[in-house]
Amino acid sequence: HALCIGSDTNNDTSSDSNDTTYSWYFPDIILVFQAQNPETRDETSLRLISRVSPNQTLDQNAEICCLHANILDFYLLNVLQSSDSFHPAMPRLKTDLRRISQDLSHNGCNVTHYQDHQNAVEFREKLITMQGQRGITKAIGEINILFTYLGDFCVQN
Repeated sequence: HALCIGSDTNNDTSSDSNDTTYSWYFPDIILVFQAQNPETRDETSLRLISRVSPNQTLDQNAEICCLHANILDFYLLNVLQSSDSFHPAMPRLKTDLRRISQDLSHNGCNVTHYQDHQNAVEFREKLITMQGQRGITKAIGEINILFTYLGDFCVQN
C-alpha cells in the first residue's frame, strides 16, 4: 500500500520542473539551508543520509518512506531540539516537520519498526563521529536531502 504525506496535484510546479527538492512545499527548508556555513553545509567527505535508488516498487517506496520517517523523528528528537537560534525560520520548520511525522504515522508508518534498519543505524553512527555542533550543522544541512526523499517516496502523486 502507498503512504501519503500529501499530494502535489494542487501545486503547479511546471515553472520549475527541475526542482526535485520539493522546496516549493516548505520554503523554510531553503531558508535554513542557505543560512548555514557553506564550508560545513557543502562538506562532501561524509554524507549522513544514505543515497537511495529512485527505481523502487510500491512496497519498497513504503519501506524507504518509513525509514526516512524514522530519521525525521531522530531529527525532531535530537538534532533540532536546541536549534531555534540557528535561523528565525527554524521554529516554523520544526512545526512543519512534526506535522509531516504525524501524517506519516497516521498513514501507517511505524517509525520504531525501522530503528535498527542498517541505514538508520549508519545515519546515527555517522552523526556521532562528527561530534557536537559540527554534526548538528551537517545534519541541518541535509534536511533538504531528507525532505527530498520524503517527497519522492512518501508523497502520492
